Amino acid sequence: MSVDLQTLQASIAHLLSARKKPVTPPIFSTAPEVLEARIAIYRGNLQAVWTNALRNAYPVIERLAGADFFAQLAVLYAQKYPSQSGDLHEFGNYFSAFLEAEKSVADFPYFAAVAALEWQIHRLYYAADAQAISLHHFIANAGVSPSDCTLQFHPATSLFHASFAAVQIYLAHQYAEVQALNVDLHTPSFAIVSRDVWRLQVTQLSQAEFVGLSALHQGQSLGNAFEATMDVDGDFNVAHALQSWFALDIFIDFICKN
Repeated sequence: MSVDLQTLQASIAHLLSARKKPVTPPIFSTAPEVLEARIAIYRGNLQAVWTNALRNAYPVIERLAGADFFAQLAVLYAQKYPSQSGDLHEFGNYFSAFLEAEKSVADFPYFAAVAALEWQIHRLYYAADAQAISLHHFIANAGVSPSDCTLQFHPATSLFHASFAAVQIYLAHQYAEVQALNVDLHTPSFAIVSRDVWRLQVTQLSQAEFVGLSALHQGQSLGNAFEATMDVDGDFNVAHALQSWFALDIFIDFICKN
């Protein structure tokens, strides 16, 4: 029986990843029970690859779900979102959306938000590097009106916001499972994710800080950004925030009108 390569590849892929036990295609001459035993080995290896790829990107979700349940979720995810790239680092791109719709985790609606944060962290690990500037350098070179300047963010930096306490959950479960978290899970959370050489860090922000940094990220001036923060929090400490932000090495350049 002559079969083109594309058909052969599709048949094997279906055997390995089908949700239900597939009908053995006629292209195989091996006895069905022998073929299934052999295919099961490859299927198990493939499922292990899926699980390990997601574990690498979502260690906190695995800790929250438990290793066995996480492995089951990995299989369900791969069946719904087959890999589209030879780079396994991209495999978990839709995991947050998957968790948001997956009925088996409906009792844990914050899973999707935590996964969205973990995906940002995962992606920034592979982002380009750049030399950060210090607050001293900025003040010394910004001219007479630093508030008119716009700041360029490091490529390994992103802002995060969720309607659940995803940031608090992530920070609490980075290294070990926590039995109880003293925070309302429906608390909105804000953070900035940045990279110090190779180490990723998640810094929790107030809503005012998030608003100000978002304005800067959108290309607004430092003065406009701080006006936005004051609209949220009239007692916002501008000097302290500026020092804290630059200490995170999240800015690499600036442009001033003067």
